[in-house]
Amino acid sequence: MALVFLETINQQRFAFFRTNDRRPVLARDDFRIPASAWIVRYEETMSPTLIRTGGDRDLPSHGRFWIDPATGRVLASELVAENESVRGTIDVRFQPDPGGAVLLPSEMRERGEGRRDGSRVEGNARYGRFRRFQVNVDEKLVPMLKK
Repeated sequence: MALVFLETINQQRFAFFRTNDRRPVLARDDFRIPASAWIVRYEETMSPTLIRTGGDRDLPSHGRFWIDPATGRVLASELVAENESVRGTIDVRFQPDPGGAVLLPSEMRERGEGRRDGSRVEGNARYGRFRRFQVNVDEKLVPMLKK
C-alpha cells in the first residue's frame, strides 16, 4: 500500500523529506537494510485521506521509505495510519527477484492497535520461492465471408 503513495498522481497529497531515523517501527534485528540507503519520511497532508475508516473518516498516513540512492529502488517501506481510535503499522522489506530485474516483498510485519481498549493484533509474513510465469498467446485472423 505504501508504494501507492509514490505514484505521481498521489505525491501531491504528501510531504516528503529525508531523515536519519533508520529503524522500522516493527522491525527486529533480522530486518536488515543497507546502511547506504536514504531514508525518506512522508506525511499525508490532504483530506480526504487515501485510507479511510469503516465510517468513511480520515485515517491519515505517515511513514518512511528506505531507498537505494544508486537505483531509486525502494528497499523497505513503513506505513503508519492512525487517528484517535486506531493505529495500524505495516513494515515491508523487499528483495531482488531471481533475475534481479525487480524487487519483490520478502517480509511484512503488521500491527493493529485499538487505542481505546488496548487491543492489539500482530501478523508476520515471509515470502519466497518466487517463480516467473510466462503466457504465450497466438492469434489467427480468419477472413469473414460476405453475405
